[in-house]
Amino acid sequence: EKLGNFDAALDIYLQINKTYPNLIDVSHRLGHLYIKMNQNKKAYRFLNRLIDSESRTAQHYYVAAKMAEKLDDTNLREKILRSGLAFDENAGLLYLELADVLKKTGRFTETLRILNECMEKNPDFEGAWLELSQAYFESRNLDKSLEVLERGYDRFKLKPTYISNLAWLYLETNTNLSKALNLAQSAYETDPHNTAIADTL
Repeated sequence: EKLGNFDAALDIYLQINKTYPNLIDVSHRLGHLYIKMNQNKKAYRFLNRLIDSESRTAQHYYVAAKMAEKLDDTNLREKILRSGLAFDENAGLLYLELADVLKKTGRFTETLRILNECMEKNPDFEGAWLELSQAYFESRNLDKSLEVLERGYDRFKLKPTYISNLAWLYLETNTNLSKALNLAQSAYETDPHNTAIADTL
């Protein structure tokens, strides 16, 4: 595929998918290759097979939703994600994808509701806290953004992403500059090759 021989890549993916239909990475590559080759009818059929499979998981819904996004089919993407959450209400990535759909279609209140729901049902899913804090920040509700991120930091304080994001938010809100610098330094020492962390410092 990387060499541009899409037909050969497609044949290989189809063979692997036929033998091992539940290999998510192969399903993802096959689905996106259909789209890359402008075989959209086959892409839609494959997408539907993913979410109709008796052995489906939340990951199958995720791959199908990403395919719908590539096909620029927002309504289908949302439908798949809502079906996926009805199938598995703890699937954190599906919540984030649905929040993305809602935000891009101007439904900001529902975006916040979905992210809050994700955080409540799956509090150990790191992405929910970060995305909810970011959503509040984008709405200029800085106090709420900081509150969510501080709670997330208390839960995931060893994660460099949380350390650096909280440091950045302290700086943005001019809340606690000394703590911001200490956090940024700590994040940098934990992950010195992360350019985003270095920029915060």
